[in-house]
Amino acid sequence: MLIKHSTMKKIFSTLFVTLLLFSCAKDIKKGTRITARGFVIDTVKNKNLAFAKVYLVGGKVRGSNGVTYYYNYVDSAVSDINGNFTIDYKAEGNSVDYVLEVASDEKFSNADYQQFPFANNETNVRLKSQELNFLKLNLKVDFNRYDTFYVYPSYGYSRRLIGRSIDTTILLKVLPNNTNTITYRIMSIGNDSGAIYRRLIDTLNIGLTDTTNHSKRIFSTYQMPLN
Repeated sequence: MLIKHSTMKKIFSTLFVTLLLFSCAKDIKKGTRITARGFVIDTVKNKNLAFAKVYLVGGKVRGSNGVTYYYNYVDSAVSDINGNFTIDYKAEGNSVDYVLEVASDEKFSNADYQQFPFANNETNVRLKSQELNFLKLNLKVDFNRYDTFYVYPSYGYSRRLIGRSIDTTILLKVLPNNTNTITYRIMSIGNDSGAIYRRLIDTLNIGLTDTTNHSKRIFSTYQMPLN
């Protein structure tokens, strides 16, 4: 694809200005008041999300690539029953700006970063997240040579099961109106060959139903491909 010289000139000019601004960015003065008020919304279910954790994350300039955000969160808040939240924070003196993030945990996922202009007090911040639904997994493993068996959903926490045979039902979290994967894995540590992994993956199309049922039977963990 050919690009006109004038277009290329404009692109390089924009990049130069952006990099120049980042290189000149200074830490916000310690004690500067940073406030944000808004709400957390699930745009798939079209409702505000109660009790979602919102983090304020500080940003630092690294080289010429712009601002890097770190996971040592500087402040947090929890949305109320109506999904509203408030953060009122005094700058620590070593961040050039901030972003807001909704936590990904066992209840919510698909967190969105959103730029927060520190120079202003924001009063109508709209943060997006998604409420996770349940997957009721009926799992049967007739023979498990390795005793320990792991189940990993795409979202939420994994499950660790013990036994040479398994016949159980577990509740996992899934992202509604989306494609989810369930990974079944075993691991064995040998004396000479190190760790041996076997793994199977189910791909599930999840709708908006609160609880989805899924049954899985594995006759032997030897059927699970090595990887």
